[in-house]
Amino acid sequence: MTIYTAVQGYLDDIPNHDITKFEHEFLKFMRSNYAEIGKGIIEKKVLDAETEAALKKAIKEFKDTFLTYEEHQGAAR
Repeated sequence: MTIYTAVQGYLDDIPNHDITKFEHEFLKFMRSNYAEIGKGIIEKKVLDAETEAALKKAIKEFKDTFLTYEEHQGAAR
């Protein structure tokens, strides 16, 4: 799933120094909130349209939260 985020351009506006943190936190988020997506990919061994749509939604949800948090942290420094 992290490779998908990179290849599809979801990391393009994440500062380089935050990429590792983004990936780590994203996987924790997915395991906690959308475990069925990862399980579906592993079981089917393919990213079908339904799973891809769910993955895109989850990425957007996480990314919005991550960017808001990082902006808030930057302003607090």
